[in-house]
Amino acid sequence: MSITVYYGDLSNTLLHEPENVYKSFVKKEKSNNIGHKDLHLCPAFKDYYYNTFSIKNSHYWSLNWNGQKIYSDVITQHMFDEVVLVRNSSIGFVTFRYPELLLIPNKSVSIELLNPTLSNSDINRKANVVHGIFDIGSHTRPLELPFTFKRINEKITCYPEDDLYYVRFNTKESIRFKKFYVNDTIRQMTNDNLFQRYFTNKILPLSFWYKMNRSLNLNNKIINQIKKNDLLVK
Repeated sequence: MSITVYYGDLSNTLLHEPENVYKSFVKKEKSNNIGHKDLHLCPAFKDYYYNTFSIKNSHYWSLNWNGQKIYSDVITQHMFDEVVLVRNSSIGFVTFRYPELLLIPNKSVSIELLNPTLSNSDINRKANVVHGIFDIGSHTRPLELPFTFKRINEKITCYPEDDLYYVRFNTKESIRFKKFYVNDTIRQMTNDNLFQRYFTNKILPLSFWYKMNRSLNLNNKIINQIKKNDLLVK
């Protein structure tokens, strides 16, 4: 049994398929020729990272935090306003909204967004990714990178192919990824759904968003758009 997950981003600039964290780690360990002391031989380690995938960065960027302000030396103000959501500058809490990743499964499945714990990226070394868990098939929304800086006067720099965060699929079924092109219709459907979430004045339980998503049938509508308009990227 397997779950097909269609993936793309709202700007169609995502360069890398989600990478299997465990398989990638095994490959690196074997290349180091460590032998029987390899960490990947630990069954608890293997089970922990089962169906966990790394979301890779596509373009160079950096953010700074001086304890009062979050800013960038390399991102233009226009781009900063588009991709950076400063949530609380006094504690260094920010959401980086690029890529705005869509994961559209062909059946309901719970996912977790996690810190890229096996990575050498600045996100792992200098930030704390805000973890979360929800059913991606019942709550269709782009994934973003919410994090807090670990220290004041810190600069986080991300290069192409750096790990931004991990996504764990809480299922024993295998995951098959298929990349798709986000057309204007899918983008509009997604933005309409986001509009309701961004302009809610109180915290609503996930059950509320699951119920709304089921009434809109958004997940299946996007899959139908992908198939109807031949949007799969070969």
